[in-house]
Amino acid sequence: WALAALAAGSFLLALGIYAIPHGWLTLLPGFVQLRAPARFVLLTDFALAGLAALGLDILLRPLSGPAAVVFNRAWRLVGRATAAVWAVAVPLAYLALLLVQDRDPAIVIRISITLIAVVTFAGLLAASSLWLTAWRSGWPRANTLGWLAAGLIFLDVASLAAYQDLGTQDPSQSFEQGPIAAYLAAQPGPFRIDSRTQIESLWQPDTALLYGLEDVAGVANPLVLADFERYWNSLGSRSTRLYDLLNVRYVIAKKDVELDWGKFALAFDGDPDLNVYENRQALPRAFIVRDIVFQPSPDAALQAVTAAGFDPTVTAVIQAPSTAAIPAGGSGTVSDIRQGRNRLSFSVNADAPALIFVSQVWYPGWRVTIDGAPAGEPWRTNYLFQGVAVPAGQHQVELAFSPAPWRVGWVAAAIGLLGIVGLAVWVRRRNGWRTYGARNG
Repeated sequence: WALAALAAGSFLLALGIYAIPHGWLTLLPGFVQLRAPARFVLLTDFALAGLAALGLDILLRPLSGPAAVVFNRAWRLVGRATAAVWAVAVPLAYLALLLVQDRDPAIVIRISITLIAVVTFAGLLAASSLWLTAWRSGWPRANTLGWLAAGLIFLDVASLAAYQDLGTQDPSQSFEQGPIAAYLAAQPGPFRIDSRTQIESLWQPDTALLYGLEDVAGVANPLVLADFERYWNSLGSRSTRLYDLLNVRYVIAKKDVELDWGKFALAFDGDPDLNVYENRQALPRAFIVRDIVFQPSPDAALQAVTAAGFDPTVTAVIQAPSTAAIPAGGSGTVSDIRQGRNRLSFSVNADAPALIFVSQVWYPGWRVTIDGAPAGEPWRTNYLFQGVAVPAGQHQVELAFSPAPWRVGWVAAAIGLLGIVGLAVWVRRRNGWRTYGARNG
């Protein structure tokens, strides 16, 4: 019953807007962001596979009493359904194909596909009916019936899905942006690109990911970070210093785009549809700021950074109590900036305790180490970004994303795996003891 409920519930979810519950579920947290509900069909398939396995396991044992009565009814039902499909559905499908031979080729193709589906269904239904008849006759052995059922399932999956969403063309060819990618890859980094210029038909959203570039828009994802979107919508335009804080050095846009030409310059025009424009005022991934302003809340921090006259190269707005002990006031350089997967490192040389602004989205789970020693979490800086306080002198700083839920998940997975192995061993030994007891009275 649990598998049946899972199959029915996940199927309703997979129908998305074509089922009434979808509208109700959008009132729940998270469901409003569900972009592809059809993926729930994976759970439906899993539940149906489990039910099929249980059914086959039962059928490979002798039936008696009510179970035998139910089986006989099912056998008659499948037999009648098979006869009806072959006597009515298949001839009607062939007749439909004959009647549309002079119609639009697209209609002929659709009817042909429908005919193939009907005939395939009829064939599998007939095979299932024959399998049930063989079981009812009692002459095949249980192992033989088991292998025949497995073969029928394999034939079903292999034949119907043999050409599902397959082709000879590499799907990533639509991401082909070789000239632009080659130009950007040759530029020293780290830096980000900006493709949020309404070029979706010319530049796939995940192209940057394919070529190892960093796009300020991230990857195509229905779940967006609310703080980032709020910051982006507060920029006003690409002419502001808040935009430069995003470390966007290059903008990819159409050739007729309108930009602040006092700030942006054409950098590459080797693509027939798109150009690359350089932001000559882009700020680096990490740099030292002199002054600190404390704000108690995200709203107050955003209001402070968007205020007229705010200069992010001089002042950092820290979301923390004014009593927080954050050293600042020093000057110096940040060099050897290296961006890795969930990791950022750089060298600092400061003449006094200083705060390093890091153009990286603040999020719980980031950890800081200074010269290999743990230094806590980065400070939430300028509403969206990170800040790291360092003492005077030369230091090596590293930020790594290692959230607690990720570590807990690995521990839970290991415990679950050990539990499954232990349960399998226990069941095997238990069955072995039962067999030994049965043989020895």
